[in-house]
Amino acid sequence: MIYDLNNDIEVERCRKRFKSLLARKAKVEVKEAKKNRSLDQNAYYHKLIQILADDICDSFESVKFDSKIELGFYIESRQGNKIPESTATMSSKRMTELIDRFRMWAESFHVVYLPTPEEYWKGLE
Repeated sequence: MIYDLNNDIEVERCRKRFKSLLARKAKVEVKEAKKNRSLDQNAYYHKLIQILADDICDSFESVKFDSKIELGFYIESRQGNKIPESTATMSSKRMTELIDRFRMWAESFHVVYLPTPEEYWKGLE
């Protein structure tokens, strides 16, 4: 359950829930909820992948997979395989980092300029 601790009513609900869990001696995990990446960020990122894929004559999925591995956005399996990180669970900050690195990588490694977010969204107007 996510509680907004800026809201007094939700603070009280959180206390009640915690007391209930404490009374049951439940096993709990407490962590700060972070804002997930936005749908706009995801749409922009996917457009950048498509632009690069078209420019280098590669598939969308291949560019998406390979770039995440190359840029360090992966987890390693027990067998040592690199599995690209899912953007669905990324924070907006982490997604911004991925997009920024992807744009720099495309320009330096593939010599392909990708539009900034402002250029991209202005072009859609």
